[in-house]
Amino acid sequence: MSNLELLKKVAVFKGLTDDELRVIDGLLVERYYKKNYLILKQGDAADAMYLVKEGNLKITKLTMDGKEKISGVLKQSDFFGEICILIGKERCINARAITDCRLAALSRNDTINILEKMPKIAFNFINTLCSRLVEAEHYMDGLLFKSIGDRITDQLYELSKGHGVYMKDGVLVDLKITHQSLADMIGISRESVTRGIKELKREGIIKYMKNRHYVLDASPFRSI
Repeated sequence: MSNLELLKKVAVFKGLTDDELRVIDGLLVERYYKKNYLILKQGDAADAMYLVKEGNLKITKLTMDGKEKISGVLKQSDFFGEICILIGKERCINARAITDCRLAALSRNDTINILEKMPKIAFNFINTLCSRLVEAEHYMDGLLFKSIGDRITDQLYELSKGHGVYMKDGVLVDLKITHQSLADMIGISRESVTRGIKELKREGIIKYMKNRHYVLDASPFRSI
């Protein structure tokens, strides 16, 4: 995939003309990372934002007790690292390659310059930040009010929005997800996840699993 094709799929560049996209294309620097490489580290200087050209990576944060919480799994055309470069602070996230990854980096100075020159991008950034705030509120509501089974279900269906493949018998979450990974995403113990998954299988919400891939009941999507 060319950088121009990538930019057309990235949410923050939605609505730009081909000429504007070509300007941004000329500023991108391609970077390649091997599986398990730590791309960003909390506390490092925020010098660039990144677009995912190929591969998958996970975004994590360290909690107050030193545990690592997975806050997102990214795929092609997703982007990350933009918040800290906008406010000029050190990295507030970790990013680690799940697979070999090819990324396109846009430096902090170039990002700020194009935000000043292309108002559509600034508007798209605001929409993205608002969406992430809403997601954070939903996560906090889950911690306070939802059962473990509901939290697991919500997380799996959230993952299926970006990584779902529709099949005859359900929705495949096209990621390898361990019980520990799910526990890290929703902030509970691995043992609690294991018990919750058994219950969800009995209820038919999780139809079956194969090679750490989940197939979910598709009925929640039928009314969308």
